[in-house]
Amino acid sequence: MSVAAAYLDLPPSHSEGEPGLVTAQRQQALDHFRTKLFPKRNNEAWRLTDLKPLEGTFFPPASELADPNAVAQAGRIVEQERLADSLCLVFVNGLYISHLSSPERPDGVMIAQLKNKPTAAEPLLALIENGFSALAAAHFLDGPVVRIEGEVERPIQIIHISLNDEPTSVHSLTRIDLAAEASATVLETHIGRGSYWSNQGSLIVVGANANLTHGKIIAEDDSAHHLARQAVRIAANAKYDGYVLVSGGSLVRQDTMADLQGEKGFAGYNGLILRKTAQATIATEITHDALACETREVVKSVVEGDGHAVFQGKITVTPEGQKTNAYQLSQAMLLTDTARADAKPELEIFADDVKCSHGSTVGDLDDEQLFYLISRGIPKDEARAILIRAFAEAALDPIEHEGLKAYMAARLDVWLGAAS
Repeated sequence: MSVAAAYLDLPPSHSEGEPGLVTAQRQQALDHFRTKLFPKRNNEAWRLTDLKPLEGTFFPPASELADPNAVAQAGRIVEQERLADSLCLVFVNGLYISHLSSPERPDGVMIAQLKNKPTAAEPLLALIENGFSALAAAHFLDGPVVRIEGEVERPIQIIHISLNDEPTSVHSLTRIDLAAEASATVLETHIGRGSYWSNQGSLIVVGANANLTHGKIIAEDDSAHHLARQAVRIAANAKYDGYVLVSGGSLVRQDTMADLQGEKGFAGYNGLILRKTAQATIATEITHDALACETREVVKSVVEGDGHAVFQGKITVTPEGQKTNAYQLSQAMLLTDTARADAKPELEIFADDVKCSHGSTVGDLDDEQLFYLISRGIPKDEARAILIRAFAEAALDPIEHEGLKAYMAARLDVWLGAAS
């Protein structure tokens, strides 16, 4: 029996007092998993992703915090990872920890636990595209439901912490809604210690004329895996700016599906993959389904050792997407002979009045630039770090929230300090 099939022997997870609607949804998700299991390499969307780490180990779903020291350890992690002045929500092994989270709720911010808002979970079934997201819907313990109205100045940070000594899967679902005219900055931080598989699904809705800056940092343990699928729906004149930084984890894959559903909507997506070992993938599908929408997408990778970075990006313009303006760029810097980078950009256009372009480059450090810095008295290691930072920071430059930009740049510096 395959490891994927072993998950079929498990009943859906269940929370105490859970309404029948959620229980039925869980069973529906598990039934879907039965038809999908794990994606095969002949699936074009997964051809470049090596799933052997998940296919070789069974990760039973987390049920509770068995280790009494886990919450104390999580508290120390929160102190290190919290974004300054943020409204902070903390989940440990998929469970909400109230005393580590911010108690206040500013005007315009509604926050709830998914297990207490079953109607918020229903649209998340739309995320069930493959076996991984089906498992997340079947076995989630909890997750944040965030509703934002008006202009919220304080950033909202959701910290997901996984702490497991034995192989464990932590499944979670997230729902974020911005009402019309709303504005906010949201940061998701995924971090942990031990052997685990973090499996996440999320739905983000940006209302008409709303503006969301959405950051995500994947800094899982080097022996852990992280798979996530998020759907983003963007209304008329709305702006979504997404930023993802991958600096940890073994097998990592972040899938983002954005649908521009209203006239003059904007989708910005900047990614930064930092790899020393193993594989990380950023995969995006952005659909222009309305008039005069715009996409700006830049994904950069810095890879050393035997690391492997993958970018898969697809932009689709439907017949309703006339006057689309879309730009996509992938750039990779390889620091060693054994480092690898793959890029698979795609444009699929069914409209005739559009402006679309994409590009991809792979290279190494510029020897002339390195020599120039060394000749000015800068030590070689420092000169090397300067050039890498200049290349990578371009993915973070568009961030308008200065606190978020500094926070993500600090994560880059941590990786540079650990890189050889």
